[in-house]
Amino acid sequence: MISRVYSFRSLLVWGLFGFLLLHLIGCGLYVPTLGPTSMVQARGQAEVGGFYRPLVMGEVYAAYSPLNHLLVAGSASRAWDVSGGDTKITFHQVDAALGYYTVLGREQHWYISGLGGYGRARTHSRFETSSSASASKVYSLRYNPAYGQAQFAFQHENFALGTVLRLTSLRYTELEFNGQAPTGAVGDLYLGNYWYMRAGSGPIQLQIQVGASRPLPAAQPHMEYELNTSSPIMGIGLLLRPHLLSRGTQVQQRP
Repeated sequence: MISRVYSFRSLLVWGLFGFLLLHLIGCGLYVPTLGPTSMVQARGQAEVGGFYRPLVMGEVYAAYSPLNHLLVAGSASRAWDVSGGDTKITFHQVDAALGYYTVLGREQHWYISGLGGYGRARTHSRFETSSSASASKVYSLRYNPAYGQAQFAFQHENFALGTVLRLTSLRYTELEFNGQAPTGAVGDLYLGNYWYMRAGSGPIQLQIQVGASRPLPAAQPHMEYELNTSSPIMGIGLLLRPHLLSRGTQVQQRP
């Protein structure tokens, strides 16, 4: 009973902490995603996650291991007509990935995985620079993101701390600035580094994730089209790990 109360209080503290920080972080024109941070560890295990991000944005992912060390994952992200002051952004992305995972250490505390994925995305952004409509900056982007990521984590009982390093290449299928193709250079390679923390040992767990994405090479401050700026990223969400449901039932049935 005491452990359950402690676990509930931990989840509550983590949730309040994440909610407060969440509203201090914005988002750039190119919208990086959290992506899958699955920690399935054996054949037949699955994991589903749902996250809230700033600017009324949501992300979900699902991962499954059909064979030991083989991981299949998919994710979707969307922002619903985000409006803030003179800015309005709509965004959606879907992708699928395939990868490898393993657990190391005598007590299997270390989790390592690698994923490669491909998807489709669309972003439409409008920035009002003055009271005149002609001074607006309107961007319309469609692109196919291809990414590779490495994930490392330490897990112990009801806690996990991990990091993800992701390299994303964008292949633009539509790129317009105020209805015309931009004449300046546009970044198409981004490096993201994210850290996440998990709390809970049952089938439902809490996760907080924070990091940043930046263009390669680094953006110049005088870039006209503002497509190459670095973007902080953060999310808070819940994870469902169905294989732990059966483990909880087995524990309750013990004499």
